[in-house]
Parts: sequence; structure tokens; C-alpha cells
Amino acid sequence: MPAPRKVKLRPWRLHGYQPIGRIANGGMAEVWLARHLGAGGFERLVAVKRLHAHHSTQQDFVEMFLHEARLAAFIHHPNVVSIHATCAIERDYYLVMDYVEGPTLSRLRRKARLTGTLVSLPIVARLMLDTLSGLHAAHDACDHFGEPLHLIHRDCTPQNILVGVDGSARLTDFGVARAKARLESSKDGTLKGKLSYLAPEQATDTQLDRRVDVFSAGAVLWELVAGQRLFQGESEASTLAKVLKMPIPSLRTHRSGVPEELDTICRRALARNPENRFASAIQMYESIEQSSRSLGGIATRREVAAFIEDLVGRELARRRFHVQNWIRATPTRDAGPVGHPAADPTFSLPPPARAMSQIPPPSSGLSQLPLATPAALNSPPTPRSPVDPSSTATPALPPSKGTLAAHAALERAADANLFGRQIKTKSRPPKQRP
Repeated sequence: MPAPRKVKLRPWRLHGYQPIGRIANGGMAEVWLARHLGAGGFERLVAVKRLHAHHSTQQDFVEMFLHEARLAAFIHHPNVVSIHATCAIERDYYLVMDYVEGPTLSRLRRKARLTGTLVSLPIVARLMLDTLSGLHAAHDACDHFGEPLHLIHRDCTPQNILVGVDGSARLTDFGVARAKARLESSKDGTLKGKLSYLAPEQATDTQLDRRVDVFSAGAVLWELVAGQRLFQGESEASTLAKVLKMPIPSLRTHRSGVPEELDTICRRALARNPENRFASAIQMYESIEQSSRSLGGIATRREVAAFIEDLVGRELARRRFHVQNWIRATPTRDAGPVGHPAADPTFSLPPPARAMSQIPPPSSGLSQLPLATPAALNSPPTPRSPVDPSSTATPALPPSKGTLAAHAALERAADANLFGRQIKTKSRPPKQRP
């Protein structure tokens, strides 16, 4: 039987940000929920995207990671997740972004399918209008001199659309976006984006423009209305074959009560010939808006927020519960300039044991939990009592290797808790230093 793999705690070098728990993990990077600390007791929850260690030595991945920040910095829109800062510290690369509390559109759709719930057409209309509005802002983005960037997202998928508890949908992840004057070029023959949402011209490597994002938005619209996947094969080859050749099924055959206007909009967005598609995201936006009467109106953001609460409210409350306990149990530290490493190069602040392992399960007393309001999160920390020089208390020692290993186990447990699943962790008790 092979020996158990040793846990290696990857240092967190982003000074001024305390990691709370990992909330997403992709092929290129992981996303952490963190607390940003500033002068005067300033606190704010942010999302920090961190490039995987095995990619940090590959120039192509580093450039793609930083390219996302360069492009997103020119987009200022309420339906696009903002990026506030980038940091590169000893081959560790970070992007600091807005934290959107809420599920991805992919998670929302999957949960609705598991519970047998169909997303109402007015809510579908609101989510698509927000997404298309964000896409149009990206397509029309200009640099500091007013020159158009000619940006296309190329990965407009449900996984990259975040639906906040405020009822707004936001577009994120410009990692594979393309601009006319980008600093690096894509390799020939390399497909960028997820196969199920690729426009046919992306697969054939022809000249691309903003209409590839319109095709992806059409696929997202079709799946939201039908409640099932559109282009999904048993393998990548079969999925790509469906994208290129499969006749587009009518929405009216998959869901009763779908108006003909919406079916026509979806078919036009999914036209394989770009000339037959909507010329822009805003054109598709206007078509959905004009057909709102046949859809039963367009849902307000308050109605979308209520739908999210009904569908995934328990999951969000569970995450909020763990975050609040972490904040109560974790003292703030003085935050230096962003991007400067802490004095201890192995600085890491995983969720404390008391906050993550000694709290009651979310099912007990969940309704009595106080919510973390902005006023509570931004309130100044409680002042600490000055240290008495005559005290005989033993000063705290730096963490030992055993303690760091135990912290790594807690990090994995925190990841599981944030997603509501249980995992087994093995950790040895910390060794006592003489």
C-alpha cells in the first residue's frame, strides 16, 4: 500500500488579504474568498483568483492570466465583475476581484433541474438581458485613448455568469478573451472556450468577431428555457460534431407555453452562418425586450433574488454561516501595501479550528443566525489591551511544520464546508518545540 501523500501548504503571500476559504477551482486558477484589510479598521470581502502553482512557470498561462486583468480593467459596467488589482510575488500571481455572493448560472440551472423546477420566462428574460448588457459593454470597451479594443469574450457560458443575491447577473472570466491589440496571440489550431458553447466559426478557425458571443448567449438562452443541455455528446468529438451539424431543436417542442417570438430569437442567435445571426449583443437584447409582453413581462431584480433564495438559499446560508464564524474567531492584522509580502514568507491564515470544526451543523438553529451586514463587516476592530512588560506569560512561538500541516488539513475541511460536503482529513498533532 503506497504511503499517504504529504500535505504541502502553499504559502499565501498576498499581504493585506486574509484567505477565508476556496470557493472555486478551475483548470488554470483557483478562487478564494478573502478579507481585505486597510487602515482605520477598513474591511471588505473580495474574491482572489490565484494561478495554479504548476502553471506559474509556464509563460503562456501567466500571460493569459494577466491578460484577463488588462482587458477587464477597461470594462466598467454593473453586469461585469470588476478587477481591482493584480499582484505578482515570487511567481505567485493574484487577481483581486469583486466578491459576488450567489451561485453561477450553471449551478442555478442544475439545481432547478434536480428539483424539477423550470425557470420562469420573465426570470429567464431578466438574466439574459443582464448577460447581454455585460457582453455589449465588453464589446464596446475602449482603451485610455478612446480606441476600440474589439474585444470578444469567447467563453460566455453558464459557468462564467454569476447571479448575485441582489438579483443581478454578472459576466466574469475574460481569461480567453481576444482583443485586436492583445499583447499575446493565440496559438494556431487551439480552441478557446468550452465546446458546448463554441460558435461554429471558432472550431473552423476563421475570422472571429463579437457574433461568436451572440451564438454562446443563444445556447445559454436555449438551455435556460428548455431546462436541459443543447450540445452535449459522449466525447469532445461528438460534442463538436453536434455544434457543427446538429439541427437546432425548437424550444416549443421541449417546453409548453414558449411564445413563438422567443423561439425565433433563439434560432436567430444560434444561426450557424454569422451573417444570419444578431449583429451584436445589444441587438439581441432589444429583441428580447420587445417581446417581453409575450413572455409575461420581465422579472424585477427583487423577483430574481427571491427565486435564488428559494432555490439555493440554504446553500448560501451555510456558506455565510461559516464565513461569519471565521470572521468572529479571526483577529485582524495590520495590512501593508497591496502586493508586498508579509514579514513571514509562509504567512497563511486558514480558518481557525474553533470556527470550522467546533461549530454546530448548519441544520441546527440556522434561522437564528445573524446576517453579516456591511455595517458589521466594516466596523472598526475591538482595541486590544496593551502587553504588560512584567507579565510572565510565554511569548508565542512561530508555527512548526506540524502546525502548518494541521492548518492545511483545516483548509481542505474549509473548502468542503463552503460547498456543503464532507471529506476526511488526516493530520498529525503539532509537535511541541523545546
